[in-house]
Amino acid sequence: MFTLYAMVDLGEWSKELNLKKVLAVVLGLFLIGERTVIAADVLRLLTEEKVPLNYLDAETRTIKGIGHDIVVEMMQLAEVQHSVSLMPWKRAYRETLMNPGTCLYSMNRTPAREELFEWVGPLFESRWAFFRRPGSSLLVKSLDDLQGLVVVGKESDASVVSLRQARPDLRIVTTQTEPMAVKLLFRQRADIWLTGVIVARSSAEEAKMPTPELAFFWHPTSVWMGCAKGTDQGLLDTLHKVSKDLGPVQKAVLSRYDF
Repeated sequence: MFTLYAMVDLGEWSKELNLKKVLAVVLGLFLIGERTVIAADVLRLLTEEKVPLNYLDAETRTIKGIGHDIVVEMMQLAEVQHSVSLMPWKRAYRETLMNPGTCLYSMNRTPAREELFEWVGPLFESRWAFFRRPGSSLLVKSLDDLQGLVVVGKESDASVVSLRQARPDLRIVTTQTEPMAVKLLFRQRADIWLTGVIVARSSAEEAKMPTPELAFFWHPTSVWMGCAKGTDQGLLDTLHKVSKDLGPVQKAVLSRYDF
């Protein structure tokens, strides 16, 4: 609340001049307040480079991907203003945790992350799986069969984090990206690759390697958008309502990317 003081013992001219100044100040404060409200209604969206979920298209220089397209469609249906930034996963994850009004996608919803975010979705369903080199004789029917093998996966990926928690006895090496993990597999520096089934083919193509063979379906997972605690509840309520009817959008987007 602002308290405004004006002198009343001056002449009419002085009072009129001071009132004009006062009105100018009030108008300025009002406009500042308006900009603040608008800015607060703009949701800041963060995502990482991970084909085919979210990535920068080399030709159009715009962000696209399964997760990205579904999120953008959801924002449009909800009529929520937003900005989108592409950055490394660790930075995006950290910034989302620390800044209300910020959301991160495409993110696996896991027990370890459950209480850290406000969840919107799911964007789509997927599975984690283990892949081997084509023609490999490796047989994997359970996690026990991974004993003595070198498992490779992307650092900080939910699948790798979950495997380490489930089986700390296994030997797991990590890389900065999924294509780097594929390269380690084909260079025989790892025996088997853990990733999401929806990114396996694209990651192999990006690495310019053959598509690995599926060895073992491990774990179903759902991919969501996670928003920072303290994000405006009205915005979240609107997104929750829209996310319940994303079926047609999900089907159209997945078909667009041949899934």
